[in-house]
Amino acid sequence: MEERMSKKFLTLILGLVTCYFVLLAGASLNWRMMHDSAVFMYMAFLMDRLHMIPYRDFFDVNLLGTYLVYILAGRVSGYGDLGFRLFDLAWLGALMTLTYIWLRPAGRHSAWAGGVGLGLAYLQGGPLLSMQRDFLLLLPIAAALTVLRGDRNTTARAIAAGAGIGFAALIKPQAALFILPVWFVNFFRRDGQESHGSSPLAGSAGMAAGFSIPLALSALWLARNHALGPFLQMASGYYPLYGNLFENKVILNPLQRINVILTQVPGLGGQALWLIPAGLGMYLGLAQPPGNGARTRVLTVMTMTLIAILLPAVSGQFFPYHWLPLQFFAIIGAALCLQEIAPGRDRITRTFPPLVFLAALALCALPQKGLLKPITGEKFSSPKTARADAIAQELAPRLRPGDLVQPLDWTSGALHAMLELRARPATRFLYTSLFHHHVFNPYILELRKQFLDEIQKARPRFIIRIDADRPWFVGPLTDMTFPDFDNYMALHYREIARGQGFVIFENVSSAGGKL
Repeated sequence: MEERMSKKFLTLILGLVTCYFVLLAGASLNWRMMHDSAVFMYMAFLMDRLHMIPYRDFFDVNLLGTYLVYILAGRVSGYGDLGFRLFDLAWLGALMTLTYIWLRPAGRHSAWAGGVGLGLAYLQGGPLLSMQRDFLLLLPIAAALTVLRGDRNTTARAIAAGAGIGFAALIKPQAALFILPVWFVNFFRRDGQESHGSSPLAGSAGMAAGFSIPLALSALWLARNHALGPFLQMASGYYPLYGNLFENKVILNPLQRINVILTQVPGLGGQALWLIPAGLGMYLGLAQPPGNGARTRVLTVMTMTLIAILLPAVSGQFFPYHWLPLQFFAIIGAALCLQEIAPGRDRITRTFPPLVFLAALALCALPQKGLLKPITGEKFSSPKTARADAIAQELAPRLRPGDLVQPLDWTSGALHAMLELRARPATRFLYTSLFHHHVFNPYILELRKQFLDEIQKARPRFIIRIDADRPWFVGPLTDMTFPDFDNYMALHYREIARGQGFVIFENVSSAGGKL
C-alpha cells in the first residue's frame, strides 16, 4: 500500500514537471536564433541555396555534421525563427524519446524522469543553448546506446551504434571519445549475463566499421567537390592556433593552458549539483541483483559521464554549452534514483534517493528570468538579435540583386542580418576574428593576404563592421588593427549608416559618388 502511494506521488510530481516543460516549450517558440545558431544557419543557407561548399567557398572550422543538421533545419524551417524553434524542439523530443526507451528497463518513473529532466534542463538554459553542437551530438550518441540496449548485440547493431558515434564526431571531433565506453561496456562487460549476439571481436570490428562510415562519406564528398585540400590546409594551419585561444580572446602558452584546464574542470560548468543524485542512482543500480541489466546501465552512465567531464578539457573551451553532455549523462544517472528496486529494501533506501532527485529537479525548474515572458507572444531577443534587425532594416531598401556584402564580425549580428536579407558574401571569410590573433604566424599572414586579394577583386557594395560584442584579443601575438585593409576601406568606402554597435559602409563607385 505504501509503495503504491509512493508511485502515485511520483506520478503526480512528474506530471506537474511535464506540464511546466510543455509551458516552457511553448514559450520557446517565440525565442530568436542568436549567437552561434544564426551563424550556422547562414552557412547552411549558403550551402543549400547558393550552392557554396565549405572550406572551398567559405572559411570555417566546423565539420560537415553540423552543416548537415542545419541544412535539414533550414529546409524544414525556411531559415526563419519559428521553423528553427520547431526543429530544435523536434530534435529535443527525439532525444527525450530515446532517453526514455534506454531507461525504460529501469522502470517507468526512471525513464520519465530522465526524459523530462533533460528536456527541462535544456530549455532552462535559454536560447543561447539552442542547437549548439554539444547538444546536437547527443542525439546520435543516444541512438547508439538505444541500438545496443538488450543482451543481443549483433554485428549489425554494432555497425549502427558505431555510425551514430561517428556522426557525433562529425559534429565535434572529441565526441569520438564516447566510443570507448560504449565499446567496452557492450562487448566486454555484460553485467554478469552471457551475450547472445556477436563475439567481442566481431562487435568491435563492426563498431569500428560503423564509426568510419560517416567520416569516409564526408571525405569522399569533400574530395568530389574539390574541398578536401582546402579542409586539410585549414585543419593543419588553423586548428593548432585556434586551440590556444581561451574564451576566444586570450592566447595561452602550454603552461597557461594546463593551468586554465586545472582551474576550470573542477567547477564542472555548474553541473555538480546533478552529480549528487546521479551518485545515489548509480549506487542503487550497483546494488541490484546481477543479470537484469542494471549494472550495465550504471557502468554506461558512469563511463560516459567521465568522458563528458573530459570533453571541455580536450577542446580547452569552457562555455556553458560545452558542459551539455555532462548535464545529459548526469541527469540520466540521477533518474536512476527512481528505478524500480527489489522488494524488501528498507524504507530509507526506497524514499531517500527519489527525494534527492526531486530536490535537484526542483532547483533546475526554478523559472529563469525572461524565459516565460514570450508565452504572451513577445519575442525573446538580445542585443545581438536587435543589432541584426537594425542592420537588416538599414540595408533592405538599399540592397539590389547581385550586391555583395562583406561582414567584419564573428557572432555579433552581421551574419544574422545577412541571413535575414539572403545576402551573398563578398569573400571566403565570413568572420574576420582570425586575422587578429597569432598575427605573426605565416598561416595568418597568408589568410590576411588572401582576404585583401579577394575583397579588392570582389569590390563588395556594402561592408558591415561590428564594433560591439566582438572578441577583442589581448596580449602578445594579437593586433586588432589591419592597416592594409583599413587603408583600402578609407579609399573606396564611405559610411552610410550607424547604429548600436555597428557601422555600414558603401562602395563609393557603387554609390555613384566620390569621397
